[in-house]
Amino acid sequence: MQDQLDKAIYDWIDGDATLKGLLSDKWFADSAPQNTEFPYLVWNWILIPHAETFTSRIEDASLQLSIFSKNQSVNEVNAIADALFARFDNAKIVVADYYTIRCRRVSSRRLKDPEDAWMYYAEYLLSVQEI
Repeated sequence: MQDQLDKAIYDWIDGDATLKGLLSDKWFADSAPQNTEFPYLVWNWILIPHAETFTSRIEDASLQLSIFSKNQSVNEVNAIADALFARFDNAKIVVADYYTIRCRRVSSRRLKDPEDAWMYYAEYLLSVQEI
């Protein structure tokens, strides 16, 4: 199931011209390749239902989306976060005509690391429903 959900998240980001322009096609599951140029986005599953234990019609999953920027101004990371929120907040994503994912943002936080990179984290609760 994780592969299907990763593909759905990748395709959902890829389907947004604003995010594509801001990120220059740099979004990754789990981690970014070494030496990836900034800015970029990484998503990680905090909680994901396993296909074998998908026992009810709706299962919850938790997804963290992380934006990284080396721009000295906070404007770049804020613009990407705004585009991400516009795309994901209250979204309904259909996965391979088998699942529907409803997204709800439960938290977000912007901070600067000691090496002067801006980071913006957003956590989403996803309701994954069999169609």
